[in-house]
Amino acid sequence: IKPASMHPTVGRIPMVMIGHSMGGHVGLRYLAEKQNKIFSAAAFSAPMLRIAQLDAVPFFLQRGITSLFQAVKDSYAVGASDWGPTPRADPPGVGDFSSDPARDALHRAWFETYPYLRVGGPTWKWVHEAVKSCAALA
Repeated sequence: IKPASMHPTVGRIPMVMIGHSMGGHVGLRYLAEKQNKIFSAAAFSAPMLRIAQLDAVPFFLQRGITSLFQAVKDSYAVGASDWGPTPRADPPGVGDFSSDPARDALHRAWFETYPYLRVGGPTWKWVHEAVKSCAALA
């Protein structure tokens, strides 16, 4: 990052960290744990601070339950699976992925054209690590 913040004629330019959702979470963790002066500002939209589906479960049980389930290698969390077009079957701009039809259509085209961009749902290992990371951030 430091070399990228140097302008050939101006010198050091301000660096701003931005992130959304999990990117915001990672950015907050970085800023909380690292003592440096690289970033002049930060802006996050909807940083992941918790997993809403687990709100009814006390934290100590969240860690225990997710630890138990994540021990099963490569198992998806309840309701999750490999990528597939079915969850995106809604008309463009309708559903969970985007409220903008043009952006939603573009994302659909990316995944259909470039299969390596596809990701499935969360695994229990991911959920377990996310619970731990949210606790560390809190």
